[in-house]
Amino acid sequence: MGDEHLTRAIELCLAVYRVTERFPAAETLRFHLRELSLDIIKFLVYSGAYSIHSDGKNFDLDGFRKKLRELLIYCEIAKEQRWMDPRNFDVLSRMYKDFFGDVEQWLNKSDAGSETPRTVNTEGRGPKTADLSPAVAGLSPRKLQILKFLRLSDSGASMADFAKVIKGKSRKTVERDLKHLIGANLVFKKGRTKGARFYPAA
Repeated sequence: MGDEHLTRAIELCLAVYRVTERFPAAETLRFHLRELSLDIIKFLVYSGAYSIHSDGKNFDLDGFRKKLRELLIYCEIAKEQRWMDPRNFDVLSRMYKDFFGDVEQWLNKSDAGSETPRTVNTEGRGPKTADLSPAVAGLSPRKLQILKFLRLSDSGASMADFAKVIKGKSRKTVERDLKHLIGANLVFKKGRTKGARFYPAA
């Protein structure tokens, strides 16, 4: 892996900057998306994907996948805000998924020609690229959005928090979605009534 992969990561990062330029100035999603696009570049550099040494270094593919997954989740959340044509985020997500596929393919080819694997699995059972699709979990896009939002939150979420993310839907609709996710053991609830908070199941 060399110049072509790093150049592509930089081009994608610049695309993120262009898309997020139209976000509200104080919007935290602007910062998070830009930071993640930069993190992906740094990951390529410091994991040895773009190494000055001829033998390279071990590449943490699961760690790279995790960074990409976080970026795609933020894209989904930003898409729902309707600050611009949502197709911008569809294109951006597809480009990053294609980039991940190319990196994975390159690493697999490298493994086939080397006695020492270049990839390192640190999560054991990390999610596959296909797991990013709502159809994989059998969830509606709205339920998947709720689940993604919870997985990004360190302190859970309240009903008021969901109102900021799930636009145009009543509280009752969100409560029904949460009840389904709880029944499917994907979400659990702590507390009661207005003070209740929801968390992703481990």
